[in-house]
Amino acid sequence: MVWLGGWQSLQLLCARRAGLVCLNLVRSSSKKAAGSSKNGGGSPGKRLGLKCGDGEHVVAGNIIVRQRGTKFHPGANVGMGRDHTLYSLVEGHVKFSRQARNFVTPIKGRKWKNRPWKKFVNVTAVDTQHKLVLTGTA
Repeated sequence: MVWLGGWQSLQLLCARRAGLVCLNLVRSSSKKAAGSSKNGGGSPGKRLGLKCGDGEHVVAGNIIVRQRGTKFHPGANVGMGRDHTLYSLVEGHVKFSRQARNFVTPIKGRKWKNRPWKKFVNVTAVDTQHKLVLTGTA
């Protein structure tokens, strides 16, 4: 008798002992079936989102939010790049706030994305002239 592996050999062995003819031999697959994709793999992530949290210290030029569109709007001491990236214009602390949106009847087929307010990012400036700098060791 040839060892076929797994349940096939066990079924064949039981059928021979019972004096029956076994006609239902099916080879089981050893690999999981997988489909092919015509479009290939996806693109890598764009690393969007908040880069600085509320109350975090930033210096001028630090990126605060990377986004597509204006989910966050620039407030005091915050600039916006052409790809809607928000960055700090001065050294200070980040502060997030929101302001009620003035609702106008939306254009037909357009939604407000369930946001009844606008989110703003502000940077409160820090006085850099009176900073205490420690030099040397005691």
